[in-house]
Amino acid sequence: MEIILALLFLAFVSATLIAVGRYQRLVSEAREEARTLQRQLESCRESLRHGESILVYVLANASDAIVITDNDRQIIQYSPRAAELFEMPSEKALGRRFIEVAMDTELDRLLRSCLDSRSSQSQSVRLGLSHK
Repeated sequence: MEIILALLFLAFVSATLIAVGRYQRLVSEAREEARTLQRQLESCRESLRHGESILVYVLANASDAIVITDNDRQIIQYSPRAAELFEMPSEKALGRRFIEVAMDTELDRLLRSCLDSRSSQSQSVRLGLSHK
């Protein structure tokens, strides 16, 4: 009986050591995966910073008016040329709905159509601006 108990105890200890070894290996693998994901995340952040700096440069130096909106047509980026065209500084335009700044229903309809279809469209629109 004592031999059977001793053998059962040894089997239990062996199984526990095997489980601990597997656990430690899994923890080690999870830590390595976390380090890999952290490196990938930092790389994505760096790419995003680079892309944002390019966007800032393009907006600041574009000869055309550029207005970037979200899907609700709220302005999230606005070039200096757009500020001139719409006679509204970017500090005042950012966060507003496009129609409030453009004051042109045809232009707003074109934007809405582009957002709804998720495609670019081209159309001539004569602006009759008068914000003053």
